Amino acid sequence: MDMDRMAQGFAFMSTLMENFGEAQDLNDEDAQKYLEENILNTPLSSDTFYALMDLRKMAFTFSHGTESFFGIKELTFPYFFSQINEAYREMFLTWGEAAYSAAYDPENRKLLQPLKQEYRTMLPVKNRAGEYYWLTQIAIPLQFDADRNLLTHLNVYR
Repeated sequence: MDMDRMAQGFAFMSTLMENFGEAQDLNDEDAQKYLEENILNTPLSSDTFYALMDLRKMAFTFSHGTESFFGIKELTFPYFFSQINEAYREMFLTWGEAAYSAAYDPENRKLLQPLKQEYRTMLPVKNRAGEYYWLTQIAIPLQFDADRNLLTHLNVYR
């Protein structure tokens, strides 16, 4: 599997969630403030890091703690995806597509129910030493628009 499959996964999610509105509960400025106050000031172990997935941009727009795990300061999704063990990349993308699509009514492009729960999965990811480490990804919904479409979710990896 290559990066084309990752692009297909993003294209799938983009068409599923193409009608984003403005953030309601937590605007972008407040979300940044939340991250700065609650994440940047949190002591980290060497196997814990954070990444904010912005579904409007289909990109990580914030990361913290990635230097000790990956040896890089700013994490991009393509880099993260490339570090997942190749045998698990398809499963990871399928899991993400299923989680997003299960929550949406495709006919009306609205959430079936507000995504307030977190989603978890485990995956083997290569660390800075080149060794695979089993990480638990916990995806926590953070921002929604007025129609309750998910805009961002904070991923905690440990």
